[in-house]
Amino acid sequence: MILVDSVGHMVSTQGPDELHEFAARLGLRHEWFQDNPVSPHYDLTTPRARERARDAGAKLTDSRLLVTWAWWSRFDRAKPIMTALAAWRLELANEATLQAQIAAALEAAGVPFEREAWLSPKDRIDFLAGPVGIEVKVKGGPTEIARQCARYCATGRISALVLATSRRIGLPPELEGVPCKELNLARSWL
Repeated sequence: MILVDSVGHMVSTQGPDELHEFAARLGLRHEWFQDNPVSPHYDLTTPRARERARDAGAKLTDSRLLVTWAWWSRFDRAKPIMTALAAWRLELANEATLQAQIAAALEAAGVPFEREAWLSPKDRIDFLAGPVGIEVKVKGGPTEIARQCARYCATGRISALVLATSRRIGLPPELEGVPCKELNLARSWL
């Protein structure tokens, strides 16, 4: 996912390959790339350039989130999502309501995401926030849930997975080489 802030910094949540490919589609030259250690980016110096990036699919975000996302994506890609969701007390009765509340929590935190994102022709995850997949589970057995999460990780489309659940599942810290975090949403009710 490509993010652009109001002053024209353009970054990728996936990494430099996605950023360079998107920049090339906009007609930006590779030598304009700013290889900043905290936030590698391109500068879109005119309002028209920023508008063209948004028209091509870039998500507008604020500068604080852009830097936070770029910084954490190098170390712990799931941290912005875990932080955003842990701050909310979410209704755990049914999955549809929970998903709507998670969407609201991510929007409030400024975390860009897609709902019901296809990872493969057979696999659709509840949320995709940049390279982080978010699966929401209220029902289902631990083995079944872990198997589904492993399938998502095996697609190669995500670089981290967050399982947001109403109870502890015991998800391993890594599936198919992808780091996994389990967020027990019932804890916020304690």
